[in-house]
Amino acid sequence: MPHPALNHSGSPTGSGPAPADLPAAAAPLLRMVQIARRFGTTIALADVSLEVRRGEVHALVGENGAGKSTLMKILAGAEVADSGLIEFNGQPFTPRQPLDSLRAGIAMIYQEFNLAPHLSVEANLLLGREKRLAGLFLASRLSASNERALCRAAMARLNLTIPLDTRINTLGVADQQMIEIARAIMSGAKLIIMDEPTSALATDEVQRLFTIIRQLRCEGISIVYISHFLEELEQIADRITIIRDGKTIATGKIAGGTAEKLEVRSEKREEGSGCRVQGSGEGQQEGESSVVSGPLSVEHSQRTTDNGPRTTDNQQLTVDNGQLTTRPFTRAMIVRAMVGREVSEMYPRTAHEIGRPLLEIRGLCGQDLPRNVSLTLHRGEILGIAGLVGAGRTETLRALFGLDPRTGGSATLHASAAQDHCGAGVPPAESRSQKSRAGVTPAPQATSAPQGPRALIPSITLESFSPRDWNRRGVGMLSEDRKTEGLAQNLSCLANITLPSLRLASIGGFINKAFERRRSNEIGRTLAIKWAGPEHKISSLSGGNQQKVALARLLYTQADVLLLDEPTRGIDVGAKVDLYKAIGALAAAGKAIIMVSSYLPELFGTCDRIAVMARGALSTPRNVEDLTPEIVMHLAVGGA
Repeated sequence: MPHPALNHSGSPTGSGPAPADLPAAAAPLLRMVQIARRFGTTIALADVSLEVRRGEVHALVGENGAGKSTLMKILAGAEVADSGLIEFNGQPFTPRQPLDSLRAGIAMIYQEFNLAPHLSVEANLLLGREKRLAGLFLASRLSASNERALCRAAMARLNLTIPLDTRINTLGVADQQMIEIARAIMSGAKLIIMDEPTSALATDEVQRLFTIIRQLRCEGISIVYISHFLEELEQIADRITIIRDGKTIATGKIAGGTAEKLEVRSEKREEGSGCRVQGSGEGQQEGESSVVSGPLSVEHSQRTTDNGPRTTDNQQLTVDNGQLTTRPFTRAMIVRAMVGREVSEMYPRTAHEIGRPLLEIRGLCGQDLPRNVSLTLHRGEILGIAGLVGAGRTETLRALFGLDPRTGGSATLHASAAQDHCGAGVPPAESRSQKSRAGVTPAPQATSAPQGPRALIPSITLESFSPRDWNRRGVGMLSEDRKTEGLAQNLSCLANITLPSLRLASIGGFINKAFERRRSNEIGRTLAIKWAGPEHKISSLSGGNQQKVALARLLYTQADVLLLDEPTRGIDVGAKVDLYKAIGALAAAGKAIIMVSSYLPELFGTCDRIAVMARGALSTPRNVEDLTPEIVMHLAVGGA
């Protein structure tokens, strides 16, 4: 039942409870209080509160499935809350459709852009702004001229020089993102929501985005910034709110973050509260205390719940012992609050040994990229491929798997023999025990990954291959584009996991559904997938959990060679750790893994060897101990 204070008109009105009695400049731009949302038996949001000040960058973090996307969809008008209170710009507000939020000054830039790829930049900027009379579009030379001037002005604010008649599908990801921001500016947005805005950007493009965000903040525009890259938050965010399992856990400043660097601290004791509050030189008025639950009082912030501490601004209740501190959030504190436990090791190592060559690629060429790529992948090895966006990393995996046309090259898949498993009988030059590396944990004995090699097959060299050929020969690929290639969005999780390998559950031409469900549930537990069960639709899951289902498909097929393209994109910190453990367990089971990633710490923390791609050419793989991030970046920009 809707909260009695909710306004269902779809736009801000003067009805409902009066906002806090604060000066207009001091009152928050956005207050969301005790928001709840249920989908059938699934509780997406139970008690989430969020407060965003005017002209601030507010980070919103949490594990996949914590409720971030649902909360922002409610604010953007794509979903409707079951209960709770929303105030925007000092007035009660309940959007019933996206147009309500857009008219109120709220724009959302989704991780997967809402652009019409076949239309021009100008047409995309003007979508939804067309002049109408009685439902009919009006067009005139004068209005067209004025509209083009508005487009140029919005582009100029972002220092964009892209011609307005350029088609969207000819632009790169970074430029498309700039068009989304320009469209938000043209709508007169006071608040812009950015969902994983850097997930597909190169380092220089990230810094370009940060420059734009700082400019918007200086203009008084607020940003809600959703990201799993914690180091980015230190660069760009003023404050952070952490949610877990549909509840707000904590709000505060970030250690080393923007607000902490600019803050002029003036501590004072709140009488009778037993806790410290901070006076801030930026965006905080005398006597103001910003509380995790928005309009709730300071004493509310002293409660602890099963889901962790509630905090005042710039405060943290230590998870271990409940003691108050006045420290801003460090990365470790953020991770602990997100996952509800200590994450002692970001890149857990599972003991595994590198065995004989399993896959050899020679002279692989695509129509444009890659260019003459050759490499050897060994059993039990995790080989990382680094490089800048557009260097040809994804194109290499797609050409190898047969998704994209090739102009040359061959692949040799060597025999899978039991005595070859885990490097038995391999010369020292081809075998390097992971036990010598720091932080190694024993290989798990449970069924966290398919165990043992496939049946003995002879070595075979292929010059023509397709995804069907590779699936039959034990090679699987995880696409970076889960929405259009990785998953069938209209099918269940169970179907997405099992469809490529129906033979595994086939008895006399009939499918053993019990086996499919049992195996899918086992893999779901291994990857910590948050779902009501494998029978539910894949579209009901968060993006990160959908990515886990895509990986679950490869575990179900028991592939010997795994081609993983950006496997942790859009996945939260806790889920990443689970995924790294799963990848390590697969290597310990003798699987050979190629892992493409734009995140260097991930490659250094997970892989045995790293090769660097630049302009379609792949460097000779090197052991991670022989590389540094500086060396990798030097190679990525074309250095020898």
